[in-house]
Amino acid sequence: MLRNSLRCSTLLPPTRRTSHRIRCPLISRPYSSNASRYSLSRHSKSILIILGLSTTAFVALNTINADASDDKSTTTPSSVEGRRTTASKLVPDVRNMNVLGSHKHDDIDSLFDLLSLSASPEKKTTGMGRIDQVIVPSNKPCEDYAHFLSVNFHGGLDYTFFGVYDGHNGTATSRYLHENLILAILGAFADLYSTHRSASTPAHVDVEGRFSFIHPEQEVDGDQSDQRDTQPQPSSEELDATIKEVFLKVDDEIVNTAVERVLGTLSPSQAPLSRSDGGRLLAPATAGSCAVVAVLNNLDRILKVALTGDSRAVLGRRVPVKDKHGKISPSDGYIYEVHVLSADQNAHNPKEKERMEALHPGETIMDKGRVLGWGMSRAFGDASYKWSRDIQQRLYEEYLGDRPRDNCVTPPYFTAEPEITTTKVQKGDFLVLASDGLWDCLADDEVVGLIGGWLETRGIEGTIETGKGVGESEIVLLPPDKVGPSGMSPIKGFGKGKGNGWAGLGGKPNDEDGAETIWERSDLPVNSLQEDKTVMYRWWRTTKRFVNVDENAAVHLARNALGGVNKDLTKALFQLEPPRSRRYRDDISVQVVFFD
Repeated sequence: MLRNSLRCSTLLPPTRRTSHRIRCPLISRPYSSNASRYSLSRHSKSILIILGLSTTAFVALNTINADASDDKSTTTPSSVEGRRTTASKLVPDVRNMNVLGSHKHDDIDSLFDLLSLSASPEKKTTGMGRIDQVIVPSNKPCEDYAHFLSVNFHGGLDYTFFGVYDGHNGTATSRYLHENLILAILGAFADLYSTHRSASTPAHVDVEGRFSFIHPEQEVDGDQSDQRDTQPQPSSEELDATIKEVFLKVDDEIVNTAVERVLGTLSPSQAPLSRSDGGRLLAPATAGSCAVVAVLNNLDRILKVALTGDSRAVLGRRVPVKDKHGKISPSDGYIYEVHVLSADQNAHNPKEKERMEALHPGETIMDKGRVLGWGMSRAFGDASYKWSRDIQQRLYEEYLGDRPRDNCVTPPYFTAEPEITTTKVQKGDFLVLASDGLWDCLADDEVVGLIGGWLETRGIEGTIETGKGVGESEIVLLPPDKVGPSGMSPIKGFGKGKGNGWAGLGGKPNDEDGAETIWERSDLPVNSLQEDKTVMYRWWRTTKRFVNVDENAAVHLARNALGGVNKDLTKALFQLEPPRSRRYRDDISVQVVFFD
């Protein structure tokens, strides 16, 4: 039976747990009378309006970039299956509290601890074993947001959502997506599943929250992982279409509904807003943001990744090494495959160039690696490349808007429509979602190799059935449940952890610190190491060399993106203050998701 509400655990300590009302303009729309623009059923409304509390799911909707301005007294991490599990409003806000400016720059390890979290679900059937996350600000305020949410839909079906939002020209758009996008997808999924229900199945709607989609007396204890709904399920194509529709409608809300209300054209009875009210409402439209969202179905183990912009998703998988004849060679151990689950939407993507030039023939859309002067070719917001020139001119004259740009001839240019990929994940796989600040520093294969090496030294062995024969299995590595502080290597050297599966995992002692080991690019345990085309290490005029000293896998990537073994470079990069810091590093947001 479809569940008709949402039950979540907010990762707050028991003494501080409260119910959080989520205000979503797509749902409550306090400023709009045109409620039909985005129609949500009673199921969606009960889900999106109120988030209750329980132990069946977990949510970290505000994490690093939570608004901590009203709760600065508490910064102690809580513990839900991991030392670094951190509550919203318990992590200092990198915008409201100048973390990097007020913290001792020499203590890089504690800075990483302050900016990171790690969490494991209380319920062990979500398909996710652990998520590590870090957001390292460069801009002030930081323009990146990231969060995750796991929800039980019905029976044994759980959906887990992950989102990274890379804002530009301010925080307004990325903050709006952080507050609304995943919740809107969740509500649309509830609507979609409701259309596949039998008409005779009764609905149990309780808008007071604090319960899940299933009616309380129908709760089932124990493992529900194999309890599939007997009702017809939405197809993969329907889910893709739903995600795309939500992305576009959220952007329509940001760009078009807002300007209609500001100019008084949303309804005949509505007058234009004042300059101050109009400017506030238009903030998410005049800024912009990329978004990469991943959605995991725990029963089918299907992972969908939706991308708008130039953030990226990469998956790593541990596989046995094969000899030159294609046969598995036990003596060679294991290696990690690189699966890129998204394609950057920018001037370096030939398909994007073809698409935009077909829509705007005769115009110079892409030049010198930029799209109309910007880095990406799709985005939320960025209304100056979506509104008509007439609207832009009126906003310029009446609402302190920007003058219409000379290269904005036939808008709209940008779209928020995502490209979606579908992948079946297995136990031991890991997913990395990150803003382009990480990918400017590290290549796809380096990221997978770094996490693979991290697992080889820390991982706990598990097995998966290969399907190649009765009883045949392969060894995979899962992250430990507990997370220690950053900067503490688990062993002296690489390749000696519980994984110990890749014979080529080498390295040599770091002269600066004998407890560490230098890892060259050629040491990375990946199936293919491509030419390094990233730009930042060349800009810093130094060679990439890596270390493995962090218990949080996302921090492990961020540290190696920002200097690696070169501690002096890392400190120098952290010491730079905005706006100068933006010349040498971007905001970096990283999520590493381990599947079990």
